[in-house]
Amino acid sequence: MKTKAIILIITGFIFVSFGLTLKFINSNNSKTVDNENQITDPTLLQTETENQKYFREFIESKFNDKYFTIKILSVDYKNNANLQIKYNIKGNTGLFYVQTQWIEQTNNEFITITNNEITNYQTYFKNNTEPFYKIVGINGNPNDPKMLYIIPASEINTNELLFTKIEEFKKQKTNSNFFFDTQEKILQ
Repeated sequence: MKTKAIILIITGFIFVSFGLTLKFINSNNSKTVDNENQITDPTLLQTETENQKYFREFIESKFNDKYFTIKILSVDYKNNANLQIKYNIKGNTGLFYVQTQWIEQTNNEFITITNNEITNYQTYFKNNTEPFYKIVGINGNPNDPKMLYIIPASEINTNELLFTKIEEFKKQKTNSNFFFDTQEKILQ
């Protein structure tokens, strides 16, 4: 009986030690570099759905690494932005934030925005001057949406963004790369 208890205690100690070792290794490697221009925060990958992840990756692929450096952020960072984009275009440098969202299909005439999102955007602009965009892909596949909207978060102040009101933010060619106007601070 004592032998079994000792074996159980030793086994438990080994499992706890192994778990602590893994946690220590992960805490020392909290950021991993996917490529030279992209840093991934592993906490984001635990909360993102697979389709949202594919859409985020699609959006990332539309930024030319010659001009942009992308950092993937944890979900609670900067009022729900999931990408920080640093740019260096013809000597002009800066950064902006992006929140990506893919909607599988919609039969509505609008995109729904939660009260929490509106509050987050308002809070963001009280404390920050960097541009913030909500990029929404609709229909098709996460890595090939049929419609793509690049909406400045500063323009979002209602729960229903009517497609007729956000037409100016629609990207005509969803597969073309993004362009950032450093003078006007506009993402296209």
